Amino acid sequence: YCALGLCASELQSHLSFRQVLSAAAAEAPPLCRGEGGYPPPLRAVLQARLCWLLPSWWAFGSSGDEADDAAATLEAFTLLAALLDAAADVSAALHAAHALCSLLRHSALSDLAAMSPLVPRLSAGLAARLPLCRGDEAQLWLP
Repeated sequence: YCALGLCASELQSHLSFRQVLSAAAAEAPPLCRGEGGYPPPLRAVLQARLCWLLPSWWAFGSSGDEADDAAATLEAFTLLAALLDAAADVSAALHAAHALCSLLRHSALSDLAAMSPLVPRLSAGLAARLPLCRGDEAQLWLP
């Protein structure tokens, strides 16, 4: 995951955001359900890396097809909402919240409309996790 994120600009001619998103969507459900034999600390790290990977590729996300881009946007928000809900620990949940904030900051208004059905789920996920934070762990960049 780290190589995919750090090398996004070099790999964009070989991979699309849609391909990265599809791979992340295939990896996330077993991680969210605790399947695959990963011990909880490793599961949390893998969840956090998946959350970080999506904003790393977001800048290269446009396929030129508005309908496909809207679908990819909704899939990315839905995937991050699922990772927020099923985070293995507070760190993974905060990575999901930070990735969502990053995507929201750089989204068009039409992208935000696609996310609106997820707002109750995201609010509940954040509300459940924030009381567990200590010190400055919960500081998110807000405009």
